[in-house]
Amino acid sequence: MNNHKVMIVDFALNGPQTCFVKFSGYDDELKREFTGMVRFVGELPYGDVIHPAKSELSNSCREFLKNYLIQRYNEGQFHE
Repeated sequence: MNNHKVMIVDFALNGPQTCFVKFSGYDDELKREFTGMVRFVGELPYGDVIHPAKSELSNSCREFLKNYLIQRYNEGQFHE
């Protein structure tokens, strides 16, 4: 079992449906730290760091990160 970690650094709303989220974390499978940013449009996150073909993270960390961000978004963490 992997022990991936994510910490939200900052977020900014840009219009009624767009939110940018900056984060840092640790990919336990690759044993390295990472930083990144995603853009939420509506309830969906977009960004290279969570894209299956573009991400430098391990698959398990990429999925963990994506699920973590969606969960936090749905809980209202990125709403002012």
